Amino acid sequence: MRLDKLRANPQRDARLAAEFAPLAAHWQRDQARQLKSGTRDPQLRTFHWLLEELRVQLFAQELKTSVPVSVKRLSKMWQTIQR
Repeated sequence: MRLDKLRANPQRDARLAAEFAPLAAHWQRDQARQLKSGTRDPQLRTFHWLLEELRVQLFAQELKTSVPVSVKRLSKMWQTIQR
């Protein structure tokens, strides 16, 4: 679905990817720290799951998400779990 939409409107895809990227980078950084230290944070796991839901929301809305999710919601959530 995303590839079809990309062909139709590459600017839209780039804009949505730019919104998604900072949240994904936060998660990747903390995930790498966890793997290195051998710890597990359930909030980080939940955040990752919601990131995947956000990806669906942004790039394949027709599939629907199981919970309401947005860039704003995840940004707010990140503030509460940020170290």
